Amino acid sequence: MNLDIVILAAGKGTRMGSSLPKVLAGLAGRPMLEHVLDSVSQLKKTKLHVVVGHEAQLVRKTFSGNKKINWIKQTKQLGTGHAVKQAAKHIRSNSNVVILYGDVPLISESTISKLAKLASKGPSLLTFNKENPTGYGRIVRGSRNKIEAIIEEKDASSSQKEITEVNSGIMAFKAKDLIRLLGKIRNNNKAKEFYLTDAVYEAHLEKLNIQSLRLSDADEVLGCNTPEELQTLEKAYHISTAKKFLNKGVSFADIEKVKFRGNISIEKGAFIDENVIFEGAVSIGAYAKIGPGCIVSNSTIGKNSELLAYSFVEESMLESNAKAGPFAHIGVQTKMEEGAEIGNFVETKRSNIGANSKAKHLAYIGDGRIGKGVNIGAGTIFCNYDGVKKHITKIEDDAFIGSNSALVAPLTIGAKSYVGSGSVVTKNVGKGQLAIGRGRQKNMPNRKNNVWNHRSINRKKYRQALDSRSL
Repeated sequence: MNLDIVILAAGKGTRMGSSLPKVLAGLAGRPMLEHVLDSVSQLKKTKLHVVVGHEAQLVRKTFSGNKKINWIKQTKQLGTGHAVKQAAKHIRSNSNVVILYGDVPLISESTISKLAKLASKGPSLLTFNKENPTGYGRIVRGSRNKIEAIIEEKDASSSQKEITEVNSGIMAFKAKDLIRLLGKIRNNNKAKEFYLTDAVYEAHLEKLNIQSLRLSDADEVLGCNTPEELQTLEKAYHISTAKKFLNKGVSFADIEKVKFRGNISIEKGAFIDENVIFEGAVSIGAYAKIGPGCIVSNSTIGKNSELLAYSFVEESMLESNAKAGPFAHIGVQTKMEEGAEIGNFVETKRSNIGANSKAKHLAYIGDGRIGKGVNIGAGTIFCNYDGVKKHITKIEDDAFIGSNSALVAPLTIGAKSYVGSGSVVTKNVGKGQLAIGRGRQKNMPNRKNNVWNHRSINRKKYRQALDSRSL
């Protein structure tokens, strides 16, 4: 079956209160239209048409990388029927046609596919039941429960307004039927617009077999006209995405408290705690654990790895069995090899942390090349910037860096060497050597107790005593 998809994306979206066209409003970090395009991209034998109007050039520029789109301009916005008419001459005569909306972003590939197949039997509508149907077109059925028409809210009688089965706006037709029916619709309504829904009434007059696919989950066809509705859409999107992962074996502390802002992959057995945010291209391995409050951006978290609470990982990779946090910042271009650990209040950037190496407390690792089995003590700083250029610090396997050390790059610290606590290291350290670079401690004997007793002397004498010290 050939399939033509027509996405209507010409609306201005005045009530959104934004200078952007409505279909470019952000949903989970991406334009709404992008979500629709993603669902369509999974379908086979498909030709894609997008009808644009308001800020058409901006919409086209935003999706300039998608070469599969046939862009169609609707110069005047005269209703949905008029918009589809603009696409009619581009549609293949032997295809089924599904009409979607750029501001209905949660529609799934599965639903589109089902509706497209149903259209082989006759014009097909995607409907759902709504307890309070205000604002929606009502599905009017006649004898033997056959669909006869869709009546818009502003044109509905009082009895028709009591109907709770409503039109989602998404429809499918055989191409030849659609083109013929579009030629029959008129703008005899209060808005003086050409409604696509009138094609359904014309189909009824032709005694075509009108089909319907009724959704059990109305969230899939939620639309958006106001910022408040966009917020509702955002929440629905995140919950829907979490449910998909939940059904594939991923565990969540609370599916309503996770944000998915990108292309996210999570393998079976992983656990996601509350208030976690995923951004961009993210891959979470099997049985990985993501603690509360973590942010993972454009990164890979390997199998059995763990992010503890409130850690931030960006453009980095944790291999299997790695561990970071709590309160760790795994900065750009960091690679943590298997079994590596980064602890609380440690920041890394452009660094490789070798297998089973550890930096568990209060450190900065910038431009580091750390081998296997290395220990980085608390308070260690990689001094990688000389004011002009960034430099690399290389630490070879099984080296030990004592606490509160400053490693001034460019620098190489050899395998199995030691750096004494509090050292400022500016020269390379050879294999197995001990490096100490700090001021010598000197303990002064025979100090009088009253010199150091604040309460027994006045402030002037105390200051004089301090000034008289010679180290």
